[in-house]
Amino acid sequence: ACAFFLLLFEATHLIGEGWATEVDVLWRWGAMVLAGFALPAVIDVSVHAGSGEGSSGEGTSEDADAAVSVVVEPRSKARLIGAVLLGDFFHNLCDGFFLGAAFKGCGTGFGWGVTLGTVL
Repeated sequence: ACAFFLLLFEATHLIGEGWATEVDVLWRWGAMVLAGFALPAVIDVSVHAGSGEGSSGEGTSEDADAAVSVVVEPRSKARLIGAVLLGDFFHNLCDGFFLGAAFKGCGTGFGWGVTLGTVL
């Protein structure tokens, strides 16, 4: 979330390049932010529709007196793994952007300091 809000402000300066009017900038900006929120739901519905599996969304339990065992659907596992991998990818991408900006804009000493802070 922190990287999103840091990049959000920086992106307002960059998205305005190449467009003559403010309306051209704003609709693109708003569409991309909304797409970022809506895309995971669209992907989930598409994968679910393509797989043809029904989903009850609930685990099963054996006995009320015995230990409860929950059956995890493969779709749930795939969603979790996909979310972790996608989040890790974008986190590493943002780290790379900040490291590159630190080295290019602030010098090698500051860049190595940011690198050390990122790694630790």
